[in-house]
Amino acid sequence: MVVTGSLIESASVKSREPPSKKALYGLYSVYICIGIVYGFFASNIGQILICHYYFGPFGKPGGTTNAQCLLGSSLFNFPWSLKVFIALAVDNFKILGSRKRWWILGGWSLALALLAVASLLVPSFKNGDHHKTYGSYVLLMTAMNALIAFADVAADGMGVAYTKLEPEDKRGAIIATNYQCRFFATMMSGGVIKFFFMNGPQFADPTSPDPLFPNFGLDLASIQWLLFGLALPFLVCMFLWLEDPHLAEAEEHSSGCKGVSETLKVMWKSTQSYAVFNLVIFAIGIQSLAQLSSPADQAVADIAAPNGTQLSIGTIGSYGLLMVGIQMYKRYFLNGNQRTVSQWCYTVTALLPLAELVIIYNGVNMNPSVSGWFYVIQQDLPGLTQAIAFCLVQIAVAEIAPVGMEASTYEFILTASNIAITVGAIFTSLGMQWLDLSSLSGEEFRQAYKTDIHQYHTFQRHMVIAAVGTAVISVAAAILFSSCLPSGPKQCRVWAGIESWHVPSVSAMNFGILGFMIIWSLEGVFINLMGIEASWTGPLNNVLAAILGVYALAGLGHRIFTMTTGRSP
Repeated sequence: MVVTGSLIESASVKSREPPSKKALYGLYSVYICIGIVYGFFASNIGQILICHYYFGPFGKPGGTTNAQCLLGSSLFNFPWSLKVFIALAVDNFKILGSRKRWWILGGWSLALALLAVASLLVPSFKNGDHHKTYGSYVLLMTAMNALIAFADVAADGMGVAYTKLEPEDKRGAIIATNYQCRFFATMMSGGVIKFFFMNGPQFADPTSPDPLFPNFGLDLASIQWLLFGLALPFLVCMFLWLEDPHLAEAEEHSSGCKGVSETLKVMWKSTQSYAVFNLVIFAIGIQSLAQLSSPADQAVADIAAPNGTQLSIGTIGSYGLLMVGIQMYKRYFLNGNQRTVSQWCYTVTALLPLAELVIIYNGVNMNPSVSGWFYVIQQDLPGLTQAIAFCLVQIAVAEIAPVGMEASTYEFILTASNIAITVGAIFTSLGMQWLDLSSLSGEEFRQAYKTDIHQYHTFQRHMVIAAVGTAVISVAAAILFSSCLPSGPKQCRVWAGIESWHVPSVSAMNFGILGFMIIWSLEGVFINLMGIEASWTGPLNNVLAAILGVYALAGLGHRIFTMTTGRSP
């Protein structure tokens, strides 16, 4: 059993056979399916067309609220925050003698079957109190996403294993191509489908002008059947082409419960690392703070009231920029200083949403055809810089993942990253409560402008505080927490080899903070989505936020101290 996290230390890696072209095509098919199905729901389930319009009337009794839409998206994505546990099963329990292949095939087969069941149930969700039925719908789609998460974990493990076989000057190309496939598929499903089939009365804002296609459009159930049909051919490609990564005999490890025990020991050992500690701190700071959503964003979106045409073209443009950004990364930044790339990209991403101030100050006087476009453009422009920074953690993790157990170590870091996104959503939700923006709708904002100018200016002031405060926090986090990212593969391996960090207390610290984040994010998502109100939830979340903040700032302080003093970690 290989317990080292270093790529260079494993000589057998060099002798393994590289993947065939068909194997890569099978892997790319997995990410295309993720883009078609997961990409569509991840970018829509908590957004305007579905949460505001389909399950409306937004901000009114019987309809959805700002907090529900925000946390609905978080709950849908929550299974991806548990991928480290899923990886233990994927790495250690073979299906039909396959390490990864049948986890992917089984996960996607069951996910598409559940998508079909959900499509049959959508009409029942459309009827009744949408404040309640929206939560039921999100829970069902979350179950589907949990099955996709199993397939994605196995595919991630394949991607990391194949990445280890790439030359160092090209390392990361396979991972980057995976995401290009995913983003292109999301661009088509989330953009083209929205334009042609979600521009009818089924997804129209009742307060806006007539939809682009007043006599045409598909219901949500039909949209889901369309996604099912688009994903099915790529499932066939997976059956035909997917191959497990080849392992040398010495790289095989036990399977079943014994394998889980061995993997936990390997993970415990591999997380006794200065590199892992810093990557966890980086993930917490970047995903929860540097990419923090403004507490005013949902309200601004409802004020701008973009229609299906604007949102669909915005999605196409956004994911087009993501693909361009990844290609730029592959061509120009693959061998650059990853820390500097991160600082620039996340700083620009944090500043661009300040364009929302135009809508906050002048949204009531702007024509919807103008304000809608303005909102969509400022939302989508960050896609270019986000894409360039997208692969940074994944490529760094490939340097420290033990051979044959790539998924478990890889997902340990990515779980911290994914949960930090959910924690960021909780921070945004707390901001909504502090600034009294949880239920503010565009209609209420316009009505205050007409009848209560004092209340109108109060709404404006709170939204400005939200937008500017978010930008300041995000820029500071982008600059500071990027210092915890290795400058490149070589420094990542150096950090992983610092012996003073190879002690059990480091593993306990890394596992402890991950467990803390999982429990808190699960509590926050369910309480907010289900509309449960208790007097202790507000103070409790404040305390939990303070605990996570102290940990992240302490880790950041240690990193900055070692950088500025030149002392060994």
